Amino acid sequence: MILKVLTKSDRASSPPQGFVTVYEFSLRAGLRFPPSPELIDVLAICGVSLAQLSYRAMSIIMGLIVLF
Repeated sequence: MILKVLTKSDRASSPPQGFVTVYEFSLRAGLRFPPSPELIDVLAICGVSLAQLSYRAMSIIMGLIVLF
């Protein structure tokens, strides 16, 4: 896994090719790396990236994954 710190010209909402961007609150909501296959499936079905989820949405999704 390669970690990259964003520069001033980079935006979390548009990650560089081959990278995934996340916010600190996603980690606080329970996101761990590598992301679970269930989370990847949910994101693919919804057509969103990790950076687009709010804290509440991330908490709910991670809670549902753990519950099921």
